[in-house]
Amino acid sequence: RNATWTTNPNSKTYGDPDPSPLTTGSGSNFVAADNVTATYSRVAGENASPPTYHITATLSASPLSALDNYIITNNGAEFTINKRLATWTTNPNSKTYGDPDPAPLTTGSGSNFVAADNVTATYSRVAGENASPPTYHITATLSATPLSALDNYIITNDGAEFTINKRLATWTTNPNSKTYGDPDPSPLTTGSGSNFVPADNVTATYSRVAGENDSPPTYHITATLSATPLSALDNYIITNNGAEFTINKRSIQVTADTGQFKIYGDTDPTFTYTLTSGTLAFTDAFTGALSRVAGENVGLYAITVGSLHVNDGNGGNNYNLTFVSKNFEIKKRPITVKADPKSKTFGDPDPVFTYQITSGSLAFTDTFTGALTRDPGELVGQYTIKIGTLAITDGNGGLNYTLTYVSDKLTILTACSVFNGFLSPIGGAIELGTGGTFNDPVRAFKLNSTIPVKFTAICFGAPLTTGVHTLQAIKYSNATDGETPIDATPTDAATAGNQFRFTGTEWHFNMNTKALGGNAQGTYLLKAILFDGSSYSVWVSIKK
Repeated sequence: RNATWTTNPNSKTYGDPDPSPLTTGSGSNFVAADNVTATYSRVAGENASPPTYHITATLSASPLSALDNYIITNNGAEFTINKRLATWTTNPNSKTYGDPDPAPLTTGSGSNFVAADNVTATYSRVAGENASPPTYHITATLSATPLSALDNYIITNDGAEFTINKRLATWTTNPNSKTYGDPDPSPLTTGSGSNFVPADNVTATYSRVAGENDSPPTYHITATLSATPLSALDNYIITNNGAEFTINKRSIQVTADTGQFKIYGDTDPTFTYTLTSGTLAFTDAFTGALSRVAGENVGLYAITVGSLHVNDGNGGNNYNLTFVSKNFEIKKRPITVKADPKSKTFGDPDPVFTYQITSGSLAFTDTFTGALTRDPGELVGQYTIKIGTLAITDGNGGLNYTLTYVSDKLTILTACSVFNGFLSPIGGAIELGTGGTFNDPVRAFKLNSTIPVKFTAICFGAPLTTGVHTLQAIKYSNATDGETPIDATPTDAATAGNQFRFTGTEWHFNMNTKALGGNAQGTYLLKAILFDGSSYSVWVSIKK
């Protein structure tokens, strides 16, 4: 009997177990009572198709010999092993610019691979070392045991991205400074980098905010970085805060000049000074003026800085100005006062003593106070006029002046308008131009004789009849002249003592030459001193 057994094709996924039963099938035109069935087997193998694996249907019947009754078409079928869907997941990774790639480059894992295939991966990436973007694609190269096992898969293997992150780096700029007026240092400052890749040769040039005045404010320093190549800087996140450039005050010292002074009462001079330390910068110049401690009395006054400062366009704030004080001296004001010569007649009161300023002058509203005085005495003669209590009222006890006083004389004049004498036998008086001389006395008298010395006078407008009048006989030499001596005869007795006596209308002094002693010969000056101190003299000689 012709019959056919139709075996259904079947399949599985690589790595899965065969289905059980392996497949199914059905017969046609078999006698049902023969109960024909089949069992299935296939060609051995586990790799994915192609090729396919032929399925053979082995028939059986009840009884088995019943199959002999048939001409059976039994072609079997094909068993297909389909490729297995699998995925290799590559983990993205990264590094910091300048660091070596991690080892391994990354990691990954497979899903739905047959464990027995021992699928692993090695990784590589697109070449490049600059910071991303772009990223560098990681490729996973798979291997298995055996390598051909990979042919059994449809593998999703997309790789991943490798990122090079910008490198954190810092450029530290050192602060710097200069003194106002000096040029900027060259270089402006220094600095250093940290965490830069040495091969990039990162360096800096520096500039600052413009300005020349003393800080604050400071002047920000900017560091401009360069590298080899310049684009290497794009691989960094750089902290580059710069620094501050400070302009410090310029130190100068001004010293007041020594020896500055004025005379009390004069206006102050312009105080001078010397720049004793440091220098002025640019076209800066001093302005203002020194001052001093207040006061006008004689003494020392400290010179102060006053309004002196530097005109630098910044109110002088670019300088540290140190001032060294010196003393300003107010010296005494010289003034010379000369007494006016004065006279009075014996017996009159003193005149008011006056004076003149002959040199210098008084200052401000200063005035003289007090009065001149004179040496004591009321007799005829000259008396020195003295400064007395004369002083200057200057609010400082007169100490602001050097008062030079030039004295003069008060002359007390005789009260006697007429002196008649000396009367005969002497005759004449020096004061009248008739009293002889030392070498030519008026008269010669014999030794041991009595010489009558007589005079009359008119005083206070009337004949002199009262008062004490004395005689002095002053021997000047033992020599005598050649005149013949006379022996005078007085009209009254010799005089005892030294006072004249009034006799009749004359004043007499009978001078006994015997009283002069044995050595009395010589030249004498006889001097009559009247009551008011006026005196009259005559030259005589006394000889044997």
